[in-house]
Amino acid sequence: MSSIVGAAVALQMILVAPVGAQAPSAPLAGKAAIQALIGNTVEIADGGRQNAIYFSPDGKARSTVEAASPDGKVGHWSVGAGGQLCVVDPGKTPQPNDCVDLTVDGNTVTFRIGTQRMSGTLVKGNPKGL
Repeated sequence: MSSIVGAAVALQMILVAPVGAQAPSAPLAGKAAIQALIGNTVEIADGGRQNAIYFSPDGKARSTVEAASPDGKVGHWSVGAGGQLCVVDPGKTPQPNDCVDLTVDGNTVTFRIGTQRMSGTLVKGNPKGL
């Protein structure tokens, strides 16, 4: 698993992020859910630990967790098989454990990796300047 997603999974089980405009009437899944992340930030909080991951339109995932990747905080996101969200360190090819099932229901984001689930909120834009 990429160090960005791995840090979020291993250290935090709550995913946070507001979507901005009106919430969709039905939950988004797969590619549609990933589309909702693009250009927005996912804030993660658990036990006083804070992280934010900005999913830029150019395919970069920038994180506030300094230990997220070798260069400090940049990875790459992509759409994997079956519409999964994959996040990997620069220059790496996504492996199955680098990808998560994603749903967005209103402003609630849920990542699922196997039997583990993380939920939270989607924040519009890039408020942390990542």
